[in-house]
Amino acid sequence: MWPTTFREAWCAGYGIADEKYPRHFVRHCISRRALCLYPFLRVFSPDYFRLDLEAAEHIGASRTWGQLEAELKAFASNNRLRGGVLRNWLGIRLSGQRVANAACRMFGRVRHAPRQPALEF
Repeated sequence: MWPTTFREAWCAGYGIADEKYPRHFVRHCISRRALCLYPFLRVFSPDYFRLDLEAAEHIGASRTWGQLEAELKAFASNNRLRGGVLRNWLGIRLSGQRVANAACRMFGRVRHAPRQPALEF
């Protein structure tokens, strides 16, 4: 269990107001391929990052690694169902790896509880 939600940790870590979290999170966690297209898509297709903003809200409520991983899996599934060529084939969307790396920076490097040693008979 993390001491705060992902969203609270993100806002504290970046020193931003809570209401700025979704867009700030998406801008920092989109794939590298999406970085150069982000400003253009925001202007010419303002609804393009709607799935990412929805995922940001769900990810922001996470309090454990398990919840975060479940939200990332749900986001990936949602992309496969509702995404298009840019999202699915070119990866112009949130990067699960970048989200996981951000969580590692905020909550430490250990993603899972250490395994219990096997009982020996």
